[in-house]
Amino acid sequence: MKKILLSILAVSAFSLTGLVAQTCSSGGVPCSGGVIIDVCTDVCPAGQTGGITVVYACDGAGNIVSTDITNTCVAPIELSNFEIKTEKGITKLVWNTESEIDNELFEVLRSYDGRNFDIIGEVNGAGTSFEGQSYEFVDRSAAKRATSSSVFYRLRQVDFDGQSTLSEAVSMKLQAGAELMVNNVVAENGVTVYFEAPTNGLVTAQVADIAGKVISRNTFSSVEGFNMIELPMNVAGNGIFIMTVTDGVTVQTKKFFR
Repeated sequence: MKKILLSILAVSAFSLTGLVAQTCSSGGVPCSGGVIIDVCTDVCPAGQTGGITVVYACDGAGNIVSTDITNTCVAPIELSNFEIKTEKGITKLVWNTESEIDNELFEVLRSYDGRNFDIIGEVNGAGTSFEGQSYEFVDRSAAKRATSSSVFYRLRQVDFDGQSTLSEAVSMKLQAGAELMVNNVVAENGVTVYFEAPTNGLVTAQVADIAGKVISRNTFSSVEGFNMIELPMNVAGNGIFIMTVTDGVTVQTKKFFR
């Protein structure tokens, strides 16, 4: 997805001093060497593809009579907007483009630390279009899989030839639910549980095997919003285990594998 910048303009000579003399067909500065028509070229700004061609009409004495510029530089990804909206607890990404060239698709990326992003979905692009386009993507699992109090999103635009461009990241604060909710459990050397709590207080976390035998249990202080607690898991072998978290009002259980 790129914004087209094609134009043919008549401008005064003083605005073209950025052109390098060696790029002119006369071999020197524009209209030097007694030429009547001189063609000069220049590269696009950094990050753009294409080129700039300038045609000068000369009087043969080194003076410029008129100038025409053809600019075929194609800019990288340019979104007219990219924002996050929430509706009834559902997170929706909304973005718009003004024009697109060879835009195959958008990859939607999500992160909870602003650095490590994962692809969570794709939205088809409009190919080549010179009309404004609107897009949206619904992320129904943002809070359920959260490991922090914020969520970040980026768009990766992919052309049909495989070239891609990343957007800037947008973010929002996640709100704690009305009751205790376990979001994720990660088992490595020990076991880590991510959860959201409705208020400050105490929670008890317990790990048991599939037969119900308690492997680890402890009580922790929690804060309103997102929390992370770790428990030891001194058990040999791999298998299915059950994490139970309770604040005395709500009990949440989640199976996990190790």
